[in-house]
Amino acid sequence: MRARIVWGILAMMLAASLTSGCATGSGTESGPGVLRRLTGWFKKEKPDKPPEVMAEQGIRELKRKKYDDAIDTFGKLKDRYPYSEQALLAQIKVADAYFYKKKYDEALQAYKEFEKLHPTNKAVPYAVFRQGMCYYRQRSTIDRDQTFTHKAMAEFRRLIKKYPESEYVARAEKYVAQCR
Repeated sequence: MRARIVWGILAMMLAASLTSGCATGSGTESGPGVLRRLTGWFKKEKPDKPPEVMAEQGIRELKRKKYDDAIDTFGKLKDRYPYSEQALLAQIKVADAYFYKKKYDEALQAYKEFEKLHPTNKAVPYAVFRQGMCYYRQRSTIDRDQTFTHKAMAEFRRLIKKYPESEYVARAEKYVAQCR
């Protein structure tokens, strides 16, 4: 008998906890508002754009000189589609956007990271050339410290030696001559 009473009390407590809610207000709220809130839990977020569309958008932003927008778009592309072919393009284009913004330190790091992460990629000679250009653009006048000039020359020479068939070799040779 006693066990039956205990089980009865437990059943009532369970039923009360299952039927009670955490609503605010008068507790008489019902209708479409409640239904809308409940179905909102199951709505899907707006789907991401495909990586090809995001890459095209980023390139358009670069061409329009909206460098911060391009960096943002390419960053999202890399985050959302890290293994896509466009993610590789995005890494280079982020570096390019920094370069065009004259943020040469950030551009240099991005080009170096690309080279480190993708040493066999066909865009590596471009990344090496741009590393040289980052240093070249930071060089001072002849009567000042020539550290950046020497670093630029070293990067251009590395490109010439390591990638002699690259389309960037002729330009690198011109910059080496200017650095002397």
